Amino acid sequence: MIDVVDPDESFTVADYQRMVKDLIVEINGRGKIPILVGGTGLYYQVVADDYSLFPSQASPEIRTRLEEEAVSIGNHGLHAKLTDLDPEAALKINPNDRKRLARALEAIEITGQAFSSLQTRNPRKYGLASVGLNLPRPYLYKRLDERVDLMIEQGLLRETE
Repeated sequence: MIDVVDPDESFTVADYQRMVKDLIVEINGRGKIPILVGGTGLYYQVVADDYSLFPSQASPEIRTRLEEEAVSIGNHGLHAKLTDLDPEAALKINPNDRKRLARALEAIEITGQAFSSLQTRNPRKYGLASVGLNLPRPYLYKRLDERVDLMIEQGLLRETE
């Protein structure tokens, strides 16, 4: 999936999940087997484990306020706030992941429910085979830099126009 959303558009993990699930159905309908490659573990997990995510509704006002709050109290302050409101979610979100902390706090404020209660795992719909690779970070970053440079040289930007 390249060039499916403009860079300035909001695109949540819930949006990704819906799009990929639709693509899986469409690809299977053609008698083919989809292959999920790359990305973060979170994006793979929401598809593979069919998490029920809270609706992708967002509040720009709440998000802006939380971003301002993050500047004044820092990531650890946001994490402490989340720990008070939803200890289970706080255990699963890295204290340095400002975006996920803000999203969890936003969800709590919008829904009035614990963020952890909004994310439930459903029985798997797909038979899956998973392969994961773990490389030392310096090696991985070097390879990623080289790969991106090569993709750009070979016309990635023209391809997405």
